[in-house]
Amino acid sequence: MRFPWLSGEMKARLRKSNAMALRALKRGVTCDGQGKIHTLEHPWNSWLWEMQPAKQLEEGNHVYACSSACCFGGTREKWTALLGNSQQVSLALHQPECPGHGNLRSYEVEERRDGSLYYPTEEEAAYPIQWCEAYAQGLLADFNQNDLMERAYKQCRLQWLHEELGQATERLQREEIHRRACVAIFDLEEDMKQGMERDHLAAMARKASIRGSDLRLYLTDEDTPQELPYPAYRWYWQERLSYAWQASEHINYLEIRAFIAMLKRRIRQIRQTNLHATCYLHVVDSAVTRGAVSKGRSSSPQVNKLFRKICALCLVSETYPLVAWTISRWNFADLASRRRSAPPHV
Repeated sequence: MRFPWLSGEMKARLRKSNAMALRALKRGVTCDGQGKIHTLEHPWNSWLWEMQPAKQLEEGNHVYACSSACCFGGTREKWTALLGNSQQVSLALHQPECPGHGNLRSYEVEERRDGSLYYPTEEEAAYPIQWCEAYAQGLLADFNQNDLMERAYKQCRLQWLHEELGQATERLQREEIHRRACVAIFDLEEDMKQGMERDHLAAMARKASIRGSDLRLYLTDEDTPQELPYPAYRWYWQERLSYAWQASEHINYLEIRAFIAMLKRRIRQIRQTNLHATCYLHVVDSAVTRGAVSKGRSSSPQVNKLFRKICALCLVSETYPLVAWTISRWNFADLASRRRSAPPHV
């Protein structure tokens, strides 16, 4: 306002404050044009509301809400205004008439020993917690009314899947397959809800291949089937068995031996519960292991010895493993195996 009596330091502070206020107001105009929620809080009697961008927002779909801090648990009376395009937030915070509260603190200026002045308004700079809760409730109501929570959740999940698959196999990093794979896995994990585990497993069993021994999730891309990793991260995992290998072998042999160890453990549980003729889901991060276990044979004589043991165990227990493939980042058994195989610390 070009007040001539302001000092040089005060003028500099005023220019910075005005620049910050104008930036917030112009950002509000931009957000309003993009259909985004925007609110701006400032003292009720501030000159900020007289600026041109504030008038422009007021002429649009923005509404004012005014309230005092003491109405939301504050220790002093402090009237603030909030200009925004969220009707729900404004309704949650708008209290134009204060009913009056006892034991409120005053705004007397305190002179300190060094001659400086302390203004108690600094203590009211933070928002009262009840004011924050009311704002959050109004914002949540607005989100639910416009389905913003669901859209934000989907956007965050797709971004997370994008980052995860970006570190997976080279095939899944192809741009078109990568994008469609994220959407397909997101749609699949939406059906994996707590309390509906049996329904999910039954649905996965219906996706088994024609051999009925492995689970394959496909993404059709120009008539070429592209396999998707099973979202194993949706399950709650606990470490039940961890041990070091006695001999060094090829990784495929070791993974098949790990499969046998888990199969034996499951068979012991079946004997205790007397639940025979069961089909269960087993997740591995090796497509070679998944394919070989599903077929029950291999071109390697050494591997075939292990498969004869798997076939015997499955026959005697009437157990039918349904093997699914996932990426290594979603195979939580890797952590235990790497801890056992890590070299000792010096």
